[in-house]
Amino acid sequence: MNFNIRDYVVYFSGEICLIDSIVKRRFDGVNEIEYYKLIPINSKKSSYYIPCNNCDTKIRSLLTKDEIFKLIDEMPDAATKWCEDKNARKSLFKSVLKGDDYHKLLDMMHTLYVQRENQREKGQKLQAADEKAMADAEHILYQEFAFVLKIPETQVEDFIKEGLKQ
Repeated sequence: MNFNIRDYVVYFSGEICLIDSIVKRRFDGVNEIEYYKLIPINSKKSSYYIPCNNCDTKIRSLLTKDEIFKLIDEMPDAATKWCEDKNARKSLFKSVLKGDDYHKLLDMMHTLYVQRENQREKGQKLQAADEKAMADAEHILYQEFAFVLKIPETQVEDFIKEGLKQ
């Protein structure tokens, strides 16, 4: 996939970055390669260099507004499959968080939300690893939704809830 200077993209760490420039570097000391220079929107002092010819696994385009609305429309259909084995669950959540499949991310969040509510009814809480996975998923989702929709990250949850009512 080709990107342009001034495009916003999602770096594989989940950070939204601006493509600042395309530069040639010899990071190995021998071969000159073209790189996208990425600047994270939340850390102007940092930068990442991603090979232009091998960027598909490292960066992706932001979701569009239409894709966000479609995801919200599909949320009521999100699956709730709880995995009782905490190690397997942790591994599954880790792979979902590192991926870029928002359907899986929403399924995971929905499953965690349902489990959290079940635990509350019993007077219990989610395990710390599950709470962290939920917080990480919310951060990934809310950051991108907020950026694309041009709303504060703190308003994303209400935006989603309002979309679900319609």
